[in-house]
Formats: sequence, structure tokens, C-alpha cells
Amino acid sequence: MYSESYPLAEVASIPSAEHSLSDPYMMARMLFFMHLGMSGSISSASEKMGVSISSGSRWLADLEKDIGCQLYRRNNKSQRLTEAGVYLHNKFFLIHEEVCQLKRALSDFSTVNQGTIRICCTPVYAGKFLIPIVARYLAMYKRVNFTINVSAFGIRSWKEYDIIIGAINSLNSHHDDELPLVRRNLMCEPFVTVASPAYLALNGEPKHPSELSQYHCLYASSLTGGNEWAYALNDERHFYKVAKSLEICDSALLRKAVMAGAGIAYLPRYVVQQDINSGRLATILNRWKTSDWLLNLYYPSQRYMTGCLTSFKEYLLEQHAKVLEQGIFAADTL
Repeated sequence: MYSESYPLAEVASIPSAEHSLSDPYMMARMLFFMHLGMSGSISSASEKMGVSISSGSRWLADLEKDIGCQLYRRNNKSQRLTEAGVYLHNKFFLIHEEVCQLKRALSDFSTVNQGTIRICCTPVYAGKFLIPIVARYLAMYKRVNFTINVSAFGIRSWKEYDIIIGAINSLNSHHDDELPLVRRNLMCEPFVTVASPAYLALNGEPKHPSELSQYHCLYASSLTGGNEWAYALNDERHFYKVAKSLEICDSALLRKAVMAGAGIAYLPRYVVQQDINSGRLATILNRWKTSDWLLNLYYPSQRYMTGCLTSFKEYLLEQHAKVLEQGIFAADTL
């Protein structure tokens, strides 16, 4: 945690507000420095601001010259910000948050639904479900823009997005408890252990989860958190390491690989339900209970949401509910 202490002698060297406001680039430099404090890298901060590294370095030098003290240690990787730099970063970060909140509040005065919505969505939901919802929303609101990143790891960069649709293993769900976001569950499905009949005919069927290490296993760390699969019998839960035969961080491709006979997979039931019903895949280790796969929607609390973001979030939930009612979450739709 950054300290709020700050030498009085250095405070006296900070230029007056009148001088700062007369410099049209001061706010840009301050914003650059805020990104620098968060990333610790001039190149990363420059990329965030959309300027060259040389321009970013010059902005930092100009800011230090204007303030009259060093803010950033260029040759100390373990402690980049000076004490003055820490103080400035913390104070300006709060100012930046207030400005963003003010902008959101002012957007509510507009009767026109407009703005940009940044979304990160897990691949299993993006193509067949999110994109049609976005397309229908765009048809209704011509002045709304979207930027969509398809990734299973949106939570890791949650500050970059307005909405995240992400999947998580129920056993790891506590990892996002401390995020300052509202979490709303969209789906909860048990994992099932499956293989193609041809693979089982050729290799035999494991009778206990501990035998999985002797088989080709297909896994996605984005689904299970690693190469350990959870099984419970008589309320006793155990984790079993599986062979790292094939990792594919996309459940649709993982389904295709297990269908092709590449090995055994541990997948959310809805992904393979139709394949199981048709006999294209067989379930194994059915005596054991598995963990659950959770598809969650993450978004800011109401005080940080624009009218545009609130409108789309409500529309997304409405459309998702219709998808559930129609029962179209199935393998053939992926």
C-alpha cells in the first residue's frame, strides 16, 4: 500500500494551480504518470496513452521539470516511484476517478443512448450468443459503440473493461470475491468426464479417478484452473492430477478433440450434452460427483455505470434469459 506521507519541502516546489491550468498538456502528462505508476513501465504507459515511447519519456521529464523533483526511478526496478511520485500518483488517481464518475453522472442527463462499451467475453459465449445480442442492440441504438475482446482471462485485466463475461471453476470462485465488481451468475453446470466410444474401446475405461494419469487427458486451464480434476465420493472431495496430453483453452475445440478420439476430457455438461444423448461421447466415472462450471457476468456497481452501460447490461440479461428458456445452450450451437 502506498504511503500518504510527503515532504513539506517538496510540496512547496509543486507549481501553482494557475500555472498548471495554463499548460494544456499538464493533464495529459499527469494521466500518463498515473498509467506509469500502475504499470511501472514507460512503454506500457505510452501504449495506454497512444503515444510513442520517446514522447512518453519526454512527458515524464517535462512533468518532473515542472514539479521540480524526481518522480520515477529509471534504474530501480524494485521501487520505481519516488516518495513524491507515490504521493502524486495516489492523489491524481483519486482525481481521475472523480472525473470519470462526473462524466458518468452527466451522461444520465442525455436523452440519447450513446457511448462506448468495453467488453471481455469468454470464447464459449462470444460467437454464438454475445455477438447476436450486440448486433440487435446496435440496430436499436445507432450512437453506441462496442469494443469486444474474446478471452478466457478477462478477470485478470478487469480494470480495462466495463463488462466481463467469464467462466470459472466453482472451486476457484473465491478468487474473484475481492473484486470491486458486481458478480451475477448466468449459468451453473456440473463438469462431466467424457471420451469417445472409439477411444475407450482402444484404451479401456478408467474405474477410479486416480487411473486418469495413465490415459491421454485433454484439459483447459481456463476451465479447471490447471491439470487437476475434482471428484467427490461420500462427501469426500479429492483432486487428481491428469496427464498433460493436450491443453486447449477453448471448450468448443476441446469438445472437437475428444470427439476425434484424442483422449478423455472434463467439460461442462451443456457443452457435450447432445453428444452424450446421441452416443457420440460416453460419460465415465459416473459414481463420482464433480465440481461446477460457473458462467458469470461482472460489471461495476450502479454509481460507476453510465446510462448507456446500464441499458446494455439489462438488455443482455433479458436476452440471456430468453436463450435459457429456449434451451439452445447445446453442443451443436457452439
